[in-house]
Amino acid sequence: MRGEYGAPTSGRTTIGELGPAWLERQRGHLEAASIRTYESAWQTNVEPRWGATPIAALRFTDISAWLAELSSRRSAEIVRKAHRVLAAILDDAVKDRMLAANPARGVKLPRPPATRHVYLSAAQLELLASESGKYESLVWLLGTVGCRGARRRHYAPAPLTSCAAGSSCIPTR
Repeated sequence: MRGEYGAPTSGRTTIGELGPAWLERQRGHLEAASIRTYESAWQTNVEPRWGATPIAALRFTDISAWLAELSSRRSAEIVRKAHRVLAAILDDAVKDRMLAANPARGVKLPRPPATRHVYLSAAQLELLASESGKYESLVWLLGTVGCRGARRRHYAPAPLTSCAAGSSCIPTR
């Protein structure tokens, strides 16, 4: 015991009652793409399994078993996102003193697959840049300094299609 009190009626609140309010609170500080990702994880994986479950009935072992079962049919990234949503909802319940501790924390998660990075040689970058027309400076910037994918769209007026040697790069919109 740590001397913390939570009203017994708080434990009867279901994940289905807390989830939509949590999602709505995320709109103030997350980008639209992140919101869509969390909504999808909620609707597809979290709400169908845990929506009717009172928060006091959640157990670490049940959550762990759910994630293991989900891992057998979904990618590691989807499993991690579903866990992130459930854990964040329960974090808020802990902060609101509806729960003493978050049973979703400490659960082992599948590792994301290793990403293989492929880089252009200097000659390939030079060819790509020379074929990019008015986007040549942008290609040089991204090819030498780099940039996170989500931010790249802010630099270009339109996404580019792939460029083949001897052809022009054409904006896709």
